[in-house]
Formats: sequence, C-alpha cells, structure tokens
Amino acid sequence: MTRAGVTFPKLPQPVLPSDAFVAPATLDASRGNEAVARAVKAGILKPSDIEGAELGEAALLYVPFWRVAVTVDGFHIGLSSMQGRSGRSIPIPTGGARHKDGIVMVCARTIVPYEPKLPSFFGKIAGAPALEIGTDELIALENAGDVLEAGEVVDADVDKARAEAIASGMLLRAVSPTHAIYAKYEPKIHASTFCFYPLYYARYRYEGEARRHAGEEYFVAVSARTGEVVAAKHPSAVRAMTNKLRKLLSFDRR
Repeated sequence: MTRAGVTFPKLPQPVLPSDAFVAPATLDASRGNEAVARAVKAGILKPSDIEGAELGEAALLYVPFWRVAVTVDGFHIGLSSMQGRSGRSIPIPTGGARHKDGIVMVCARTIVPYEPKLPSFFGKIAGAPALEIGTDELIALENAGDVLEAGEVVDADVDKARAEAIASGMLLRAVSPTHAIYAKYEPKIHASTFCFYPLYYARYRYEGEARRHAGEEYFVAVSARTGEVVAAKHPSAVRAMTNKLRKLLSFDRR
C-alpha cells in the first residue's frame, strides 16, 4: 500500500534549475486508480489469487525528469569474410556511417524506480513504453502552482550533466556495432529540459502463492497523462503460471 504522507523522502538540497517546467496531469484520481488496479489485477500472467492483494489509493506524484534531446553520428570499420573458389577465406571490409537521434526521459530522482528507455514501437507493443512529452505540452513552473497543489512534488537529486551522460550513453550503445576494428561515434546534446511529470504511484502487498518471500513489496507507476504503465514490480509471472498449470493438471479449481 502507498504510505500516507510523503511517498519519497524530501531532500535538504534538491536539484532545481532556474528553468523548470511541469506536464499537467490529464487523468483524474478516479481514472488513475482504475489504471493502477488494472495493472495490478488484470492479465493472464497474474496469480489466480491476485484479488487478495492489498492495494491502497494511488498517490499523484509530480516526478522530476530531464528531457534530453540527443543525436549520435559516426562510422565504424570492420571485417567479414567470404569463401573463395580455393576454399580459403577472403577478408572483406565492412562498416559505414550510422546516425541515431532520440529524446530520452531520464528520471531526476534516483530512488524512483523508473529506468530510462528509448522510445520505440516495440516498447509500446510489449507494454513497457518510454515516457514521452513534447515541449509544447509543458508549462513554466512559476505558472503551475494550481497544477502542483493536486499532487506531491518529488525532489530531484540528478543534475543536468549526469542526465546528459545517461542519455548519450544509451544512444551510443544503440548505434555502436558490437564488433569493429575501429569505431568513432560522437553524441551531441541539443536540449536538456527539466520538468515534473505526473505519475499515479501505488505500493501494494501480496502474500499469495506467487510471492518470492514473505513481506515482499510491489509497486505500480502509471502515467497520469496516458494511463500507461511506465514502471512496475509484480509477483513472479513464472510462479503464477506454474501454479495455474499445476492446478489445471490436478483439476484443482480453487
């Protein structure tokens, strides 16, 4: 269950740039709680006794993020081989230029359980989309008093340099070849915007058949703009499916 009061501890000296923005929530508390409940209890990979999970009301959090726009350009040289008429391998040069750009939402509070992702079609299909927000959807922090009063503002502890390093590293790993004789790729930061993004966040307890150990705590975070799950820890899907299969084979309908 989500604790009453402050969900994540306040910091004595939080990171707060002079230019900060807010993405207003578009889902009210009712719809936010419905999205959280679906994420906890719906789906074939959930335990058969998941209805017994102890789920409290979701908290509306305004979580700090760095919205980093970055590009990576470069080239690499490698070697492949082909078999000649004599049966001997002939080395063939490979490689070329590559380009990749992206906008990465890097969470600016390390304790918040959100892993940065590159936006992708496959991420959305798999049910784990990256957070996305356009700059035209943001309002200046000084004009967002009424918006922020509806939720809990989470302090930041990740500065701009660290966020840019994380985003650059993600794109470099995505574009760089696994094996190359020589590779040179350089990231370029185009913009880094500090903003508070709204999430409905709830912790819950589950002491059923699929738990890993007693007292394990789970959580769900859904976007308060889209209702999509952006981070979660649930009971083991493998344990849940194993127990369902065991009951099916033993004709146990409990």
